[in-house]
Amino acid sequence: VKTDEAVRKLAPEQSFMCVASLDDKYSYETCRDIGQLTQVRRENVQLVDAGHGTHMFTEPDLVARVVEWVKERLK
Repeated sequence: VKTDEAVRKLAPEQSFMCVASLDDKYSYETCRDIGQLTQVRRENVQLVDAGHGTHMFTEPDLVARVVEWVKERLK
């Protein structure tokens, strides 16, 4: 998924969450670097040995963390 252009187009009131695991080097580096493309609020979640994609949702508390992040933005 190409995200660079979408992140650059975010409005000041928007935000994003980026989740990646250290063992997925490309995604981890993308999450680390993508924040430099925008000044909007963002949260980087860096996991260890959590795999890639949906495999990360087996990580304890990740689903709850994402749900809480979404709820905060809906207030």
